Order: sequence, then structure tokens, then C-alpha cells
Amino acid sequence: MVLFVEMRPNLLSGDADNFLLEDISQVGDVVLVPDESMIENEFKMVGLETLVGYKVVTPSQRNIGKVHGYTFSLNSGAVEELELDSFGLSIIPSSLVSTYSLLVEDVVEVVSDAVMVREAAASRIQRLSKGFLATRM
Repeated sequence: MVLFVEMRPNLLSGDADNFLLEDISQVGDVVLVPDESMIENEFKMVGLETLVGYKVVTPSQRNIGKVHGYTFSLNSGAVEELELDSFGLSIIPSSLVSTYSLLVEDVVEVVSDAVMVREAAASRIQRLSKGFLATRM
């Protein structure tokens, strides 16, 4: 479940602003919050993790890829799909690496640095983009 959203002026630089997902009133070309008091740079995020960079494996330890990103419901914060690639770095654009989609229903468990998925999940992965470097997972 997504609780916080981190926003940066651009991908490579600038201080990040963190927002509680519940404080965001509209998403489109811009992200709207009621006022500047919603911007907090010092959230206590003890026990919270990002899935980006986590390896995705089956119970038999078959490597499926790494989490590149994810989609989630703006209303509930529930993660709906994982976006996978070979590197697990969200700063690498999908025009460079092939990306794949995996429904969150295939997730069995999240452990320290891995997302465990059902054995059959590998056969349900959908390609999202074919990157210039086109490595096969």
C-alpha cells in the first residue's frame, strides 16, 4: 500500500517533497494539495519501504527480474501492478530497457529485499516496452 508520495523538481536533482497520499486532492498535469502546509520533508518512515529495486523471485528461487516501479490506486493507495526490468532502477527510462508488468495478485510475500511471486507468475508477465538495450529477463 502506498502511504507517501515523493516529488522532485526533476529526476536527477532537487530536494524531494513528501506528501501523504491522503493529502493529494488531484492528479493530472500537476499534483494538487490543499496548501503548502501539506509539504513535509521530515516524515518518520520507520518500517516503511519502497519496492523499487527489490528482486522478484518464485518460491523455487527463479529470478523474474527487479521492480522498476509500480502502479497504484489514487483512492486507496493499494498497489495494483509491479513494473519489472533487469536493473530495478527507476531512473533508467523504459526506452532503454525492456519493462514488464506483473499483477499484484501474483505476489505471495514481500521479504527483506525480495518480492516472492507464484511459480506460474512468469507465464503471465506482459511486456510494457521494448528498450533499446533489449535485455531478456
